[in-house]
Amino acid sequence: MHAIYRYCLYPYFSGKQFRVIVISTVHTKDSLLEMDRTCLEFFNDMRVLNTVMTRAQSQIIVVGDAAALCCHQFGTCWRLWRSYIEDCINKGSAHDFTLDCLKQDLLEIAQLCRSEDEDSSDSESTTSEIPDTEDPILQELLDESKDINVPLTEEGLFPVFQHEQFVSSVSNQIAEVKEEQMLSNSIIHKHCELIKEYYDRGYARPLDEPTQRIDIKGRKNIGQAFPGDKVIVEIMNEISSPPMGRVINILESADTVKEFVCTLERHDSQVMTPINKCISKIYTPFWKDKPNHIAVRDPENLKVERFIKINEEAHRKYLFVVKVLKWRNFNKYPLGIVVGHFPKITTLEDGLKVLDIEFQLRRTLSSSLEREMRDFQRLDLFEDGRIDFCMLPTFTIDPADSQDLDDAISVRDLGECYEIGVHISDVASFVAKDSELDKYAKLLCTSFYPCGKEPKHMFPKELSADFFSLIPNQDRRAISLIIQVDTKTNSIKTSLICKSVIQSKRKFSYDEVENILENKHQQSDLLQMCLVKAWNFAKVHRRDRKPEDWCYKKPDEDVTLGRRRSHLMVEELMIMFNQMVAERLLFDETTRSITPLRCQDRPKSEKLADLFDKNASLIPLSVHFSSQIHKSEHVSHELINRRAMTNPQAGISDSETSETFPILKSVLRCLKTAAEQKSVYKIIDFIATDEIHPQLLPLAMAFSRLFHKACILRSNSTHVSRIGHYDLDLDSYTWASSPIRRYIDVIVQRLLHSVTDKTNVRYTGHDIDLSCMEFSRKNDHQSAYEKKSNALHFAIELSNQSERKVAYIVELSPSRTNFRLSFPLNRTSISENLDIMYRDLQLADQPQFDETNNCMILKWVRRIYSFSNPHIHAEVKQQNPNSVMAYVSTKTWKCLAAALREKNWDRLFPLIEELDVSSGIHTRQLHERLRNDTSSEKSEPMQAEHYAELSLRIKQGEAIEVQLGSATARGLMTPAIQLFVVHPQFEICLEHVKDPIKCFSKYAFHSSQNSYNSYMDYQGIWKPMCEMESASNAVAENESILIEDAALKWENSCEKKLQGFFLLPLDKKSQWSIECDLKNSVLCIRTKIHQSSPFLENSQYTAIMDIPSVTWVAHGIITEVEETESKEPKNLQIDFQINHMPMTKIPEAIFCERTRFTLELIPKLLPDVRKEDAIKSLTKANKLVKNIAMGRKINCEGGCNISKQIPARFEIDGYCPAGLSYLNNSQCRAIREALANPFTLIQGPPGTGKTVVGVYIVYWLLKNIQQLPATNSQKKRAVLYCGPSNKSVDVVAGHLLELENHLRPLRVYSDQTEMLEFPYPGCNLKLSRNSKRGEKRNTELSSIALHHLIRKDGNPYSTRILDFDMKIRRGDQFTNEEKKLYKDTLQKARKHELLQHDVILCTCTAASHPALADALDFKQIIIDECAMATEPEAFIPLVAHKPEQVSAKAVFFLDKP
Repeated sequence: MHAIYRYCLYPYFSGKQFRVIVISTVHTKDSLLEMDRTCLEFFNDMRVLNTVMTRAQSQIIVVGDAAALCCHQFGTCWRLWRSYIEDCINKGSAHDFTLDCLKQDLLEIAQLCRSEDEDSSDSESTTSEIPDTEDPILQELLDESKDINVPLTEEGLFPVFQHEQFVSSVSNQIAEVKEEQMLSNSIIHKHCELIKEYYDRGYARPLDEPTQRIDIKGRKNIGQAFPGDKVIVEIMNEISSPPMGRVINILESADTVKEFVCTLERHDSQVMTPINKCISKIYTPFWKDKPNHIAVRDPENLKVERFIKINEEAHRKYLFVVKVLKWRNFNKYPLGIVVGHFPKITTLEDGLKVLDIEFQLRRTLSSSLEREMRDFQRLDLFEDGRIDFCMLPTFTIDPADSQDLDDAISVRDLGECYEIGVHISDVASFVAKDSELDKYAKLLCTSFYPCGKEPKHMFPKELSADFFSLIPNQDRRAISLIIQVDTKTNSIKTSLICKSVIQSKRKFSYDEVENILENKHQQSDLLQMCLVKAWNFAKVHRRDRKPEDWCYKKPDEDVTLGRRRSHLMVEELMIMFNQMVAERLLFDETTRSITPLRCQDRPKSEKLADLFDKNASLIPLSVHFSSQIHKSEHVSHELINRRAMTNPQAGISDSETSETFPILKSVLRCLKTAAEQKSVYKIIDFIATDEIHPQLLPLAMAFSRLFHKACILRSNSTHVSRIGHYDLDLDSYTWASSPIRRYIDVIVQRLLHSVTDKTNVRYTGHDIDLSCMEFSRKNDHQSAYEKKSNALHFAIELSNQSERKVAYIVELSPSRTNFRLSFPLNRTSISENLDIMYRDLQLADQPQFDETNNCMILKWVRRIYSFSNPHIHAEVKQQNPNSVMAYVSTKTWKCLAAALREKNWDRLFPLIEELDVSSGIHTRQLHERLRNDTSSEKSEPMQAEHYAELSLRIKQGEAIEVQLGSATARGLMTPAIQLFVVHPQFEICLEHVKDPIKCFSKYAFHSSQNSYNSYMDYQGIWKPMCEMESASNAVAENESILIEDAALKWENSCEKKLQGFFLLPLDKKSQWSIECDLKNSVLCIRTKIHQSSPFLENSQYTAIMDIPSVTWVAHGIITEVEETESKEPKNLQIDFQINHMPMTKIPEAIFCERTRFTLELIPKLLPDVRKEDAIKSLTKANKLVKNIAMGRKINCEGGCNISKQIPARFEIDGYCPAGLSYLNNSQCRAIREALANPFTLIQGPPGTGKTVVGVYIVYWLLKNIQQLPATNSQKKRAVLYCGPSNKSVDVVAGHLLELENHLRPLRVYSDQTEMLEFPYPGCNLKLSRNSKRGEKRNTELSSIALHHLIRKDGNPYSTRILDFDMKIRRGDQFTNEEKKLYKDTLQKARKHELLQHDVILCTCTAASHPALADALDFKQIIIDECAMATEPEAFIPLVAHKPEQVSAKAVFFLDKP
């Protein structure tokens, strides 16, 4: 007995069968979790899996991780694997595991790799409502008496077969259990409010214990509840922390009207996907008579108002407003109707309309509410018990455009002491509990502030901006806190909270107050002097409240560093007011246990100690963290003395590392300016704000993550409600200072009224608990709204003009496929963290992690040339120090931090001078070190001539340069990284890497059809799809050429698109070896525009992380290439048209003649170019090819007549394929049809002998050709056999090799394959990455390979070719004439060889090679494995050779699983 073992890859299987196949899937769940999950054929490629499994005759053995194969996170073949493995388990052929083990492993994997993005589980609809009818079906769907339940396949399609398990396995019904039974055991069941973090997970907060958290995970457990619903939760696992639970009933819906903004689901147009990730998808049925249309209905009567056709534009651009009608039991998605839609969101107004719907901000004023508001005008402001403070010097401080002024400040000198008053608008005195106005305010619970637009006020605008507002020169009711302060010590002597009437004398803006405080010694105006007095008190009060951490404050996006005293003053006075109100209410017996308090628990000491221990070297560099060490009882003080520093810049030795600390150059300039101005406050602000220092930012972010979220709780309700506020260092704190903008403040005011007026309290503890939870939920909405509106506003600005910024690397791990950036001064307008994927950087190799220096090494190899700079390679290769960072002495910085802690102001100024000096020294040392590192690197001669090698070391806590643009996420514009700056002369355009279709073509809005009215219709649909594929593949190939300092000429055109051209001298083209097809290339055009630098102005400290330049970016398509008629030097004029501009604003500088541009030339791949040409050339194709394209019936007249001498069974003497019997009846019939008809489609499952049938057809087609009379044509008639890949063609070539006695096959490979085996000077610049890393050709076919035969003795040109090959191996130099002679010789040798053969085998793409059409006349074309090719690829040989000129026959072989 003999055993034959064969190790092979998938392509080898085509056309073969084996008795036993053993499949090793290689990877386990552990390896997959640690790597990039791409190029995993057995996990991702259904065709590979199908082909391999169907080649076994008797047995299949699979070795692999069953759970990994069945998990949808690891690939697209999981359903097939799961079916196969479950079948093995049921039949007892699974080794040592059961179905329960498999389910347990899948659960563990799901917990490990759950991502924030929406997973595929939500698109695997296994139950859904039936399609709609005129609204009989919609009414039927709404009819609870009818149990409609249609099982669908896992892909969400109607099933071919029925299986009851589909319904039972995924039913998602809320159990209908009586509430009394649910609450019979209060430990197991809890009344809760649901907070959803995602559509299939969230947590519940028990109403009787709001600080407790019950996690709920999975669609089955979260049920049909929406965010904010009051639900009953069953606790399933009390051991875990927090406990796990599931929703078993919905008691109260949070929102009576559920309208959501959605996008069309990509795979099911009857399903809408809300842009709010916390909402489940919604089923919106089609109209009966208009499938593939969206019916937009009236939300009240459900009548259809209009229809919107579903096409690619609707999928990509439109947003739809969907109203949920109901969610029936057993249905996975709720039923909804479309009540509105938005086109593409390009303006702030449209974007805010979307947010208004998403956050349910649309309200109307009822007539009763308007009457209630009019009644306010008749009320007497001076009711009993109010003190008249109208004569006090009172003022407000707010943003310049603010109208809802709810706080004011007064200052009065009393001699030995002075009096400060904090006055808050007394809203509660007007708004009665449960009145119409109260209910109106509770709908929002807080005011919403869209960036740049009018606020969405909690109360009607007439009240918020006028009647309640403390506008100047108007008497207003207030609640006042009056404190007397000792003039010498600035300590509080007495305090009083009372009801009052005040009159503001002036409204100050924050900028005005800042200017007054900067010139405080020159003030003579009373109110301005009062301002200075109030600031001095607030400063002292803050230091008393936070004795060691008083100088630290997180940066705010809308507040300029160094100009934050006005904000600090208002903040501190409001904190004092809120604290004293909390103390007053907690002191009174009636409100002691019903006061809403703002509480925050302290971080866990163990985690805090661990964080400080890991970052011990950074603690002394931060005033804030040094104070936290002292504040935290369990953190060792020894950490303060540790001095080990991490490397601030890659390439610096450890000895240098401990000596330098990186700060922004702009920060250093600001410190120097502040020192010159003797401004201690500004120095403090720039030193103590940790977030603006790159090494301290990751620590600050990790520290903030340890903080518990501050929450609103009823006093004395839980342990947390008694611990005070950790971050504010207060034992009790509430919110009472913004009643116009926050509803909880109104409740606190009512409680304060009850205490001061000695009246009954109208709130119970349960009322306050519910109010706190409702306010917390809507306050979170307000925060989310603010971030989204700010991001939208900033993104729209970026779409007008991009911005260049400094970003800090805050997360970098050797096991991740990305690194994370943060923009600490843009926290509300830019996502807290933006990721850059390594794959988007177009690296030359995989990133390498340097464990010694704890950094990631990124490498690029690019062809870079310059019209004006011959040393461009040396310059880009030279590693430059970070252009935005200064490296100062660590020792000096520590001394600065220590001086701040000790309040030693006189020591600050000389230390800043030392910083400047040390920065210059360390920068020169760094320059020298990087220069030495670069000079030690060597490159190959060929590489050095054309390729520039660049490297960049990145690590956590470093700064990099990026340019921000805009992108669209879930229908709304958002800021995104546009350019990644590697070197001042080398940038990566992430925009065209991520979306090459948008940049270099356009999205096709129509899908392919079964038939077309004309071939022009066919071209109209397939041309944009080919262009999409060409653009994507060209960018992915990463073979672009950079040309610096190019001069562009812009042309005026009546068309909207910008056009221009540039000249490429022919000598430069030859020198730079630019031999790509320029006509089929695209361009990324960039030029740097310098702007003024805001942070260089001494008087301002804005935008310290902005870079005073912007790179204008445009993406174009080359439209024409022609040689100019001018005299020497000769040029190529390359015309282009701009296809996409990220910036709508075109700078005037780009039209200046002196402006020079960077051109990134991106050639399209030859296969893609040939696909495009095939579609374009369809116009010149013959009738047969056009009919095939249009899907028309092929006329069978004119087919070849089969000779009577041919046997009925079509056997070939001496030929029987290995492992196969002779032809069966169906195979004979397929051959007969192919010979008799001009067009034949042969399809069948794998293993049915389609490849062998193709061999027989080739043989008998050739026999028929030989019987035809000779023609006068100069071309020889031959048969062309094509396939989509070299592997598929090689299989057939192997069979035909056995028939050399009957026919003469010739295997024609691509030019790139020949270059790999027989290179010539400069050919490596023509080789694509695919060809370099592709599999080698089949060496067994060398005897029939064209590029080998032309070098054998039978070819008359072989001697000259071999001589040239020998010179190449010796490294001889060649002139241009010699190179041209060599190419001419190759061309003649190929033509000679082609004329000696009658069966040509090549790929579909290679079939259009000019050499084939020049020598041979193909009347018969066979395309094997046509299902593996795209339609345009299959048309390449048909369009190129017009196979029906005499008796056209085109035979397709379709592998169909």
